[in-house]
Amino acid sequence: MTFDWSFILGTLPAFGKAVWVTLQLGTMVIFTSLGVALLNVALLSLQKPLLAAFIRGYVELARNTPLLIQLFFLYFGLPALGLSLSGFATAVIAMTFLGGGYLTEALRAGIQAVPTSQLEAGRAIGLSRWQLLRHVQLPQAWLASLPALFANFIFLLKETTVASAVAVPELLYTTKNYIALYYKTYEMLAVLTLMCVLIFLPLSLALRVVERRLQHGQFGHRVAGPSAASAGNWRGSDPRHLAAGHPVCNPRRCRLRRAGATGRTTDSGLAASLSGAV
Repeated sequence: MTFDWSFILGTLPAFGKAVWVTLQLGTMVIFTSLGVALLNVALLSLQKPLLAAFIRGYVELARNTPLLIQLFFLYFGLPALGLSLSGFATAVIAMTFLGGGYLTEALRAGIQAVPTSQLEAGRAIGLSRWQLLRHVQLPQAWLASLPALFANFIFLLKETTVASAVAVPELLYTTKNYIALYYKTYEMLAVLTLMCVLIFLPLSLALRVVERRLQHGQFGHRVAGPSAASAGNWRGSDPRHLAAGHPVCNPRRCRLRRAGATGRTTDSGLAASLSGAV
C-alpha cells in the first residue's frame, strides 16, 4: 500500500477549513452548554421541588439519548412542524442540549462538595441564597469540578464529528466526501487521524496545565530565605499560624521569590477556617 502524498497535500486547504468549522462549533457548544449548566445549578439552589424535578428530568433525557437521534429529531422532525434549521444551528442546539446535561451534573457535584459549615456561616452573616451561590458555592465548586468540566469539554469537541450526519462541513464530513469522490480511503483516514491528534492532544495537555494552575494558583509561596521554613512566614494570615505565634508576611510588602521552600496555604482554607469558627 502506497500513499498518494500529492493528493494528501492537495486536500490540506479543505481540511484546514474543516478544522476551523470544528473549532467554531466546539467552542460555541462549550460556552452554551456551560451557560445552561450554570442556569440549572442556579435554579437548583432555589430548592423548589418542581424545578428540581424538571432539571433532573432534563439531565436524564439529555444523557440517556444518543446525540445522533437528537440531531435527526431536530433536523428532520422540526420541518414537519414548519421550523427549518441549518445543519450548523441544529448541531449547536442538539450538542448544547447534550452538553448542558453533562456539565450540570459536574457543577452540581462540585456544589455538593462545599462543606455545609460554610453555608451555615454564610446564612449566619445574612447572605441570601444568590449571594451564597455566587460568593461561596460557585467559586469552590468551579475548582472542584475542573477535571470533570475539562473532560466534558474535550468530549464535546470530539462529538462534533457526529454533526457530519446533518451536513456540517467538519473533519469527518470532509473526509467522507473525499473518500466518496476519489476512493482515497487510507490517505483520508490518515489525514483525519492526524488532524484529530493535532487538535485534541495539545488541547488536552493545555487544559491539564490550566487545571493545575487554577487549582493550585490560589496557594501562596513562603517568603524566600533561609529562615522561611523555620519561621513559618506565609503570604496569607492563616488563623492556625496566627494562633501558634508565627510571624505573618504582609502581601503588600513582601516580594515573593521562587525558592526551595514550597510550603503553601490556601485562601479558601482561610475562608473555611473562618467559617468554621463562626
